[in-house]
Amino acid sequence: MNAIAAIEAMQGPLTEAISLMGGVTDFNGVRGDVAAGRLQVFATGGSILLAEVQQYRLAKVLQLCYGAGALHEMEPWFEKVLEWGKEQGCTKVVMVGRRGWERTFLGRYLLPKYIVMEGSL
Repeated sequence: MNAIAAIEAMQGPLTEAISLMGGVTDFNGVRGDVAAGRLQVFATGGSILLAEVQQYRLAKVLQLCYGAGALHEMEPWFEKVLEWGKEQGCTKVVMVGRRGWERTFLGRYLLPKYIVMEGSL
């Protein structure tokens, strides 16, 4: 299944995950970013994870952007996501997620480090 077909198959749950970011994009924007190659899609069964490489002055960072589906389905292939990031030259991986994710398998790879604060302008 290609990347566009994978996100379209998960449109409902993925739209919900996108909305949790507070209106910074929508499903059509994500579809465009996938089509342009700015977002990498990792999917299997009923789970999907979208990631992007962010280039900073001194480092590349793998940003885990949006995920949907069952975490237990992602666990077997999550290391492939990290390996892909390394292949792109990333030296760090980051994600924003709800409290409690550190108690899942993600806690073996990612540690809570900061809080995210948000405001409207």
